[in-house]
Amino acid sequence: MAFQGKSKRVPQQFPSPEELYLSGTLPRTTEAVDGLWLHQGDVIRAYAEHPPQHP
Repeated sequence: MAFQGKSKRVPQQFPSPEELYLSGTLPRTTEAVDGLWLHQGDVIRAYAEHPPQHP
């Protein structure tokens, strides 16, 4: 069998944190809730608007 290298990751963009969660891109367990809780969406949205600045 030929060596299979790692596939390159393609950056993905989503219009909202909710779309990212619902897209199935993130790994989920069987106990996961169907959607984000309100405060989770608020935290992710705030992070996306003001990402941390790394030196």
